[in-house]
Amino acid sequence: MKISIHSPCHEDWQTMTPTKKGAFCAVCNKDVIDFTQKTNAEIRSILMANTGEKPCGNFLSAQLEEGYDAFTSW
Repeated sequence: MKISIHSPCHEDWQTMTPTKKGAFCAVCNKDVIDFTQKTNAEIRSILMANTGEKPCGNFLSAQLEEGYDAFTSW
């Protein structure tokens, strides 16, 4: 499985207010989860906990490109 973002957000991560989870986007009025320092297992756990929701996240390009074979059992 590969994580894909169909409509990437164009808001500037650097201008968002830091929070415990990552940052708060004032434009969307939503917390954005910072996945950049998370392991694949942590990312999977967070995404599974948010199944059915539309979480926003900040990823490294490499995290999106490498795919997540361990997630295929979802």
